[in-house]
Amino acid sequence: MIVGNISKILEIVRVSQRCRRCDLWKNADCFSSTIKCNTERYYNRVCKQCRCVIQAVCESKVKVEVIKGLGGKCVCCGESCKEFLTVDHINGDGAAHRERLKRSYAVYRDIRNQNFPRDKYRLLCSNCHNSISWYGYCPHVVETSRFENYMHLQMK
Repeated sequence: MIVGNISKILEIVRVSQRCRRCDLWKNADCFSSTIKCNTERYYNRVCKQCRCVIQAVCESKVKVEVIKGLGGKCVCCGESCKEFLTVDHINGDGAAHRERLKRSYAVYRDIRNQNFPRDKYRLLCSNCHNSISWYGYCPHVVETSRFENYMHLQMK
């Protein structure tokens, strides 16, 4: 009887693993695996669910670095709330950039690795970015130029 229980326990341990982050025992399917020689599988030590959380935190940190590196605010309207800020490809090659990197979040890492070149990228808030993308201009710039023209006419 004891031998039967031990073999069951060994079988459970063989097909399950403890996640180093959440400290829970989970089935081996809950871990990413890489296939090595002789078709043996070597499992990662963090479960897929925890790995997603870790990845999201890392991506958020990289995005904050890029926001700081590109000035920390929208170049058009001055919005500085990080949740609203996006990276604009000045040359309009954002789709090609994302396609080349195969993942959209890799764009932030690439910008960081290039040392935040401001001749290629700029920070825009979502409203300014959408306006420029859809209409080719931003209302903030149009309003500013109207005001400057008005003031110029008043000065004469």
